[in-house]
Amino acid sequence: MTSVSFSHHDHPVPTWIDTSADFLVGIHRHLASVEVRIDYTVLSVALMTLGLILLVEICRHRIDKRAQGHPFAVTVLESVYRELSTLGIVEFGIYMAHTYMKDFNVTIEAVFAKVHFLLFFTAIINALMSVLLAFFSSRVSQRMWVKTEELELNHYLAIREEFYRVEKLMGEYESTEEEQQYPSVWSRSSLKRRWTKFSQTARYPLLRRQYDSLLVQVRFHELRVHFIKANNLPAKFKVSEYLVRSQLHVLKACVHIHMKAWILVAAAVNLGYFLMGIVAYKTESQKVVGTTMSWIFIGACVAFIFISYAFFNKMRWIFAQIMRMKLIDQTTANDGKHINEKR
Repeated sequence: MTSVSFSHHDHPVPTWIDTSADFLVGIHRHLASVEVRIDYTVLSVALMTLGLILLVEICRHRIDKRAQGHPFAVTVLESVYRELSTLGIVEFGIYMAHTYMKDFNVTIEAVFAKVHFLLFFTAIINALMSVLLAFFSSRVSQRMWVKTEELELNHYLAIREEFYRVEKLMGEYESTEEEQQYPSVWSRSSLKRRWTKFSQTARYPLLRRQYDSLLVQVRFHELRVHFIKANNLPAKFKVSEYLVRSQLHVLKACVHIHMKAWILVAAAVNLGYFLMGIVAYKTESQKVVGTTMSWIFIGACVAFIFISYAFFNKMRWIFAQIMRMKLIDQTTANDGKHINEKR
């Protein structure tokens, strides 16, 4: 048997094979010496996002469950969810524009985001303030309406007599016939009434508090009689329940900012933008523009205080007109006769 042997000299190995082998050996040694790390950043962020979404869903489910049976709380939650959905839709549009538009202006987008979040926080703060308003007003209405209506007629007559006694002790200022027909916030008689009330509060603080408490009960009874007579309702009709439901309807309307309000805000901002453009053109100073906008904001806040006070006096005037109607004296046959004798 013949053996065949091969030698390097007989069949030389090509040079490129040696080079490739050395290259592969070098790569293997490099990989063996370097610690290989796999990036799990995407998975970790996805896990945190899913956990956050799950936490929000659990909290929202519990809040919705607690709100069941409370119409005002349900209205507030619906308003908050509506604002959050609007925020999400707008931010989604901004994200798509930022991703696929080549000439997207990032600077304007940053300012837009701040303004948008400002309007969002305005709507949320309005909802929270409505919650506070509902909390305190419900306590006041429970004390002034519900508990007052629970008083029986005999108790009311005793309260009326006590009211006349306290009124006589304080020497309560009586309005003139002209003021009753043509009431005015800044009339002489109205200012005199305010000064009298202030002086009485300073001189007789406890007696004044008692007078105000009795006045609420007497006025509520007169309004109740007027409402029942004017609408031909039974004598046992619960006016306090009707008032509480009406109050709830008004509070629910206060939670949501109406579209007309946003249009008025847009018109005011447009007017302010036009005026600030004139100021900037004349002064060429950002400091003057900032100072002017600050004073406009302060002036608007002060104006709203006066507007609220005007509404308050208008409501008092309406209440005074109701009090002067003839129906308020027609309580019952005995009650009206007894009150007229006391007068």
